[in-house]
Amino acid sequence: MKIMEVHALYVLPDYQRFGIGKMLMNKAFDIAKLHNIKKLNWFALKDNVIGNAFYQKIGGKIVSTTVQKVCGTDAELVEYHLNI
Repeated sequence: MKIMEVHALYVLPDYQRFGIGKMLMNKAFDIAKLHNIKKLNWFALKDNVIGNAFYQKIGGKIVSTTVQKVCGTDAELVEYHLNI
């Protein structure tokens, strides 16, 4: 099964809650469907409360947590999958 990964998604705080994140993720869904990709994968920082709430609201399912180096610092990441 082919999996597409969204590498990074960030909306500046002044522009949050205007649907921009949802539009960007919907575009990722459209691209995945166009290429017959059935699963979308992405990571978020565990302490990103707003981002994690958004990802769960759009249907992302938490599949794991991991610690990885981000900008030279250990960061706890939450991994999401979404079947399309």
